[in-house]
Amino acid sequence: MSSRKALTLRSDLRAMFIDGMFYSVMVGVGETYFSKFAVSLNLGEVAAALIKTVPVVLGACLQLMAPALLRRVGSYPRWCSLTAWAQGAMYLPLAGMALAAPTLVPWLHEHGLKWVAGVTVFAIATLYWGAGLACGPAWSTLAGALVPQRLHASYFAWRTRWLQCATLLGILLGGAFFGTSASDDQGVLVRFAILFSLAAGLRFVSAHYLGRYSHPRLGPEQERAVSGRELASRLRASPAGRWMLYVAGAHVATQMAQAGLDPFMLEQLKAGGLGYSLLLAAWFGGKMLVYPMAGRYAARRGSAALVRTGAIGLVLLPLYWLLKPELPWLVAAQLVSGMCWGAWELGCVLMNYDAVPPRERTSVYTWFSLVNETCKTGG
Repeated sequence: MSSRKALTLRSDLRAMFIDGMFYSVMVGVGETYFSKFAVSLNLGEVAAALIKTVPVVLGACLQLMAPALLRRVGSYPRWCSLTAWAQGAMYLPLAGMALAAPTLVPWLHEHGLKWVAGVTVFAIATLYWGAGLACGPAWSTLAGALVPQRLHASYFAWRTRWLQCATLLGILLGGAFFGTSASDDQGVLVRFAILFSLAAGLRFVSAHYLGRYSHPRLGPEQERAVSGRELASRLRASPAGRWMLYVAGAHVATQMAQAGLDPFMLEQLKAGGLGYSLLLAAWFGGKMLVYPMAGRYAARRGSAALVRTGAIGLVLLPLYWLLKPELPWLVAAQLVSGMCWGAWELGCVLMNYDAVPPRERTSVYTWFSLVNETCKTGG
């Protein structure tokens, strides 16, 4: 590799790392607390639950326009940066709502317009997810082109490990921010405004570094558009189609139980604040622990073998929780759970590159995103 190419690669890897770290902290301090924000606005528990699912699917539908818009923009880094800026900007009206809520929400309730606040939050969340999901397929195509194939397993394992750490840091920062008691509901909403403003700033920094990626040889204009009908016809006849079916089925199966995990820990197992935090930290710790080993395993045995190994562990996860409902055992179970999830998710990232031809990646990943989010919500 020439010195110029080496410098460009080093610059790209650095930008990917910084972009991902700021994005992950943003997820922890902002996105994680959408449901809590809906509760604080007195929108009700049902609305708080739906805001984690319905806007994601609607956003996944919106991002179907992304491949055509990407070709108009004509640059992967520019498109990823623009969509990241748009996603970060969605935090600003949420922060404004938080500041206006003490006066606005009671007035809406008094005049029978409570639904306006709910619809507004849903609309902002839909645009937030639409922008984020529109960035994802293009970013995956770009990253796959910029990072040499020989480095995929090791680099993505290393990067993802740090990104999981950053997400956990963001969640803990947000939890600490809300953990200190506020004098009234208005004080809580002011904290939401500060937290959402911080999340916007973090995503804006991420967007800046996305725009600093270099341009790959394969440009958006050379991408082949794959229609939904064509992709559906390949579901059993191509590696990409069979892979999509597998991941869709896995998401339906896991999400059928995933929504009940937090209530199970808090109500059935009586895991208090400290216990819940330990269980959450153990899960993230397991993921961070497994990534170096999973990366080496994938480099040696292949991404498909890593997916199979992680999937075996996922199938057995419910048994870990039922054998001995005591906190030390459950912390160990969460550690193993995180390791299984980490291995499976890294295998999925690597398999996406193996299963889909480079010239079709953005288009196929866009449909893939819609199928995934729909299956998660359906589950």
